[in-house]
Amino acid sequence: MICIFTSRQLSALAEAGGFQEQFAAIERNYEMDLKNESHRWALRQELAALIEPWVASLSLAEVSEKLTQSNALWAPYKMPRELVHGDPILAENPMFERVTQHGGGEMWSSSSPFEFTAEERLPAMTAPRLGEHTDEVLADILGLSSAAIGKLHDQGIVAG
Repeated sequence: MICIFTSRQLSALAEAGGFQEQFAAIERNYEMDLKNESHRWALRQELAALIEPWVASLSLAEVSEKLTQSNALWAPYKMPRELVHGDPILAENPMFERVTQHGGGEMWSSSSPFEFTAEERLPAMTAPRLGEHTDEVLADILGLSSAAIGKLHDQGIVAG
C-alpha cells in the first residue's frame, strides 16, 4: 500500500519510481497540481495507472528497497487476519496490547499513538459495551438531570 498524503510523499514516490516526468505530464494534461490534495484525489486513477505497472514489474524486495530509500510512505498490505494471527509487528509495537473484550475474548487493541516523555502512554482499552456511556452522555453532554434520564430508562427509550 502506497500513500500520498503530502507533497513530500508525492516527491518521494516520484523519486522511487522515476515518475517526475509522468507526474508533470498528468499535471499539464489535466491542468491540475498534484501538490494539491484534492487534485491528487481527483487524479488518483491516473496515478494508479502509472504506479501499478511499476510495482507489478518488480519484486516486493525491489519495491521495498526503492520506496524505503526515497522515504516514501508505504507498507506491505496485510489482511486483518494476517496481523492478528502470528504477525510479530503487533507484539513488537508498544502501541498494541492484548485486552479481554466483553463477549469477544482476548484480542489486540491499540493504545494511544502519542508518546510523551513526561507522561505514560495511555493503555489500550476494550471497546465500550452498547449503552455503557449512555447516562454519562445524557448528563454531561446533553445536560439532562438524573430524573430525566431515569424517565427515559423507564419509558424504554434508552437502556444502560
